[in-house]
Amino acid sequence: MALSTEASALIRGLTGVKENPFKGMGLSSTAAKGNRETSRAEYNLYRETARKMGFQSMATAAALCFECCQRVWDAFGFEDPDGKEHRGIEWAGYRPGEEISLVQSKTGNPVTLPLSIVVTGEDGKPETVLLYPELEEELSRSRAMVGAAATVIVIEERNGKKYTERRMSTINRKICEEAGLPKTMTFTGFRHGGITEIGDAGEDDVRAVSGHKTLAITRIYNKASAEKARRIGAARREHITALGALDR
Repeated sequence: MALSTEASALIRGLTGVKENPFKGMGLSSTAAKGNRETSRAEYNLYRETARKMGFQSMATAAALCFECCQRVWDAFGFEDPDGKEHRGIEWAGYRPGEEISLVQSKTGNPVTLPLSIVVTGEDGKPETVLLYPELEEELSRSRAMVGAAATVIVIEERNGKKYTERRMSTINRKICEEAGLPKTMTFTGFRHGGITEIGDAGEDDVRAVSGHKTLAITRIYNKASAEKARRIGAARREHITALGALDR
């Protein structure tokens, strides 16, 4: 969705762009050796290829990790080695155009992402700006493909059940090969890419989105809040829009 001049100016005014504190930094609490952040271009190609191959669920999972900066365990709802099941991200927490909410399995922290903000349009009337349109496009496609009884968002097309880690890894590799993307691309890399993008947009406290308990990397301890989550989403959307303008 294109932003009006006034909307863009207002969003820019919500935060100042500064050097990204996450660029080039590994997130030691989740990153395996060799993981790197996935770029938005790679993420877009991955989603497009997954859909063409009939794996809408994988495209949606990528969006949950990249856009929402969530861990792979929460996106897929994997079981722990001891058999304990993570619940995954549920449809009940999604309100289209409004918000998506979840409770992270690792930290127990609740996370709510506002999906839109209202600004003043060029005609002086209120204008709703979607902050995560790519995420909502994937969610809409998945919702249309699963039964009404489905509780978790990411389930396999072939059997209507949650992915196992092995099955996810196999399909992920096939998608990467088909797209010509690095075989080492991981869903942790999608999460890192999203966090890096937030830093590029000028925000150095990502807890309102990522659900981290602390920010030991940057030694910043600002309170995570719904207002901060809205500001993060607004700054990130403005950043993505600006990059698109530069590409034209």
